[in-house]
Amino acid sequence: MHRRDFIGAAVLTLSIAAGDVSAQERAPEYQVKAAYLSKFGSFVEWPATAFADARSPVQLCIVGRDPFGDALDRLAQGQTVNMRSLRVRRISVLAPNSGCHIAFLGGSAAQSPSDAVRAASGAPVLTVADGPIGERAGIQFVIQANRVRFQIDQRASAGAGLEISSKLLNLAVAVVR
Repeated sequence: MHRRDFIGAAVLTLSIAAGDVSAQERAPEYQVKAAYLSKFGSFVEWPATAFADARSPVQLCIVGRDPFGDALDRLAQGQTVNMRSLRVRRISVLAPNSGCHIAFLGGSAAQSPSDAVRAASGAPVLTVADGPIGERAGIQFVIQANRVRFQIDQRASAGAGLEISSKLLNLAVAVVR
């Protein structure tokens, strides 16, 4: 994964944020969110104990409802995160031992996003919520003026043993410290 790939996704998002209607039409909400999800991991440091060995992939889990179709799979194909391959998985329930490193909380009858955040508490998992939820997710997508943006809860991430790069923090619309 190259930093300029993320910058490309950020430029796309920033053009949408600037109000470019044609870019908004070309990049529906969940395609933009998928682009973010596929790049977030490059700006996160996990504790060494989060991986079985040096070649273990970064597991990006979609927990519950999957709004991405195959867009996220296409974006993740061939991606690396800190020299590890990126693997997309779909699961119905998030648990501390699920092997997920990044968890998009889509919610389901089996587990709400808030319950998933509580289940991952203390585990080295970057939780990403699709909007505000009752619990503190590491990252929450927000829509501002019809633009996909995100906010970061640095306390929640630190509680999971994760360190988020200042480069990603600077792109967030809000950071809880």
